[in-house]
Amino acid sequence: MNRLLYAAVNVVSKNGTLGVDSKPIAVSRIYALEGSVDPEPVFDPKYHLPFDHTGWGSPSSRIEAVQALGHLIWNYFSDEELISAFTRASSDLVPAVRFQVARFLTGLYKQSLKERYWATLREMIEAETTNGVMLGLLESLQAVAGIEPEKTMDAIQQIADRGLSSTDRSETRGALIGIPVGLYAVQGNERARAFLLGVAASPELYASEISSAIFTASHYLDAKDIKDAAKRVRARDLIGQLFAPAREMLVNRVELENTAETNRKLLEIMDSAATRIVFLFGLPSHGVSSNDILNSDQQVALYSEIKPLLEQLLGGGSKAEAVPLMPRTAYYLLQLMNGILDIDPVSVLSFAAATCVGGSYLGFELDPSARDEAVKLVDHALADHKDTLKLSAESVGKLLDLFVKAGWSEALALTFRLDEAFR
Repeated sequence: MNRLLYAAVNVVSKNGTLGVDSKPIAVSRIYALEGSVDPEPVFDPKYHLPFDHTGWGSPSSRIEAVQALGHLIWNYFSDEELISAFTRASSDLVPAVRFQVARFLTGLYKQSLKERYWATLREMIEAETTNGVMLGLLESLQAVAGIEPEKTMDAIQQIADRGLSSTDRSETRGALIGIPVGLYAVQGNERARAFLLGVAASPELYASEISSAIFTASHYLDAKDIKDAAKRVRARDLIGQLFAPAREMLVNRVELENTAETNRKLLEIMDSAATRIVFLFGLPSHGVSSNDILNSDQQVALYSEIKPLLEQLLGGGSKAEAVPLMPRTAYYLLQLMNGILDIDPVSVLSFAAATCVGGSYLGFELDPSARDEAVKLVDHALADHKDTLKLSAESVGKLLDLFVKAGWSEALALTFRLDEAFR
């Protein structure tokens, strides 16, 4: 019966329009304080652990009451009695109770109890053993990161130093890495950048975190949403710095004696970077929504900003060593080259050749879909860019040679057409 009472109190406490002196809020306050020490739920490790996700099943008295305290602090109160009851729950044995404190912790900040907020956050970080509660703490930290970036980075470093619990779930690690990405892209915070580069330096250990950081940073490349060019430049440069160690390890994989598992992780990082670049261009062939499709002017503008990243990813210049790519990575990139060939034919054909050479390490040229994209690209170049094709002779020759050696007659026919074009 109590749990129903406290659930009702929780609902009333959410209402921020009733007034601090209203009877419903006064009654809710009394019962929320009472419920915060209710014996239900009783901690049971079989039921309450490991708490990797943020659900907790049916309503329980203490959970509902602590939620209500969080709402009351956010909407109405900042006195010591209520704050003490709320923060006391941060050490509750039941993770779902602690999670309520984590998710409502920003109420202390809103009520100008900033030092209490940071002290409680630090204490919870130091003691917390579950990823679910840690995710709640990171979400609260995200809310104040832009206001107090240095204290935020102190907390991020504290979490990183103590380590996260082992789990197959990626939300907590994604939240941990996403905060410094935002701080660097938006504010240029050098501590955030240094933290991220420290993670990127060990791609064999932190592949999923690096991929998550690349994904988050890519959202700051969209000129439709991010009007500040400086933010886009920082995000672009950060992405390049994030995948650079993985790329170098792939290029030097033999000398480094990488294991197959290490190479798999490195390839995944390269795939993360490549696919985010590809989907930024909003090509209809990639199934993006109509709002994400770019017109030709938008593609040209994006290409001018992203070209340095493509050069870093695929290698610039004839002497650059191609980096191995997963076939799906190479396929997406080759689709992109078909979509943007008209913008910069010579460079795009060079990128396409590097893509196919990179993919050939894992048999990309044997796939009929790869053949079709390659043939389409060279056909397009012959039809619309014959005047500049001589400048791309080496690139196109290298690309076609891969498919000719794979036995594709379509590629052989194109080599004859190419010879005629050069005469």
